[in-house]
Amino acid sequence: MTAISEHGKKIGDSTIDIKVDKDGVIAGSYSWETSEGHGNDSTGKKVQKDSEKIIGVIDPRDCEVGLAETSESGSFRGRLLSDGKIELILIEPGEHPVAKLFSFEKFSES
Repeated sequence: MTAISEHGKKIGDSTIDIKVDKDGVIAGSYSWETSEGHGNDSTGKKVQKDSEKIIGVIDPRDCEVGLAETSESGSFRGRLLSDGKIELILIEPGEHPVAKLFSFEKFSES
């Protein structure tokens, strides 16, 4: 993950854990962690890691993905790629704005 916020540029780790139903409806969670400085949780508290629930959809025509954070104003847009990766951009306006770029690899359940 590469990010820019009111606190400057950050590099960190992120994961998403999602389930997609037959209609393309997505539910799951998103987590992030940084070893450099801090970010903010949904209450505005400075933290080095956080997680929250996300919901969304995938368009079967072009594999575009849209996700929304359930506890904050952030929204993700991106694509499911042919190799199974999901590339997303998060934009979160407001009191603690942030923009993030992600590339997630698929890991199947055991």
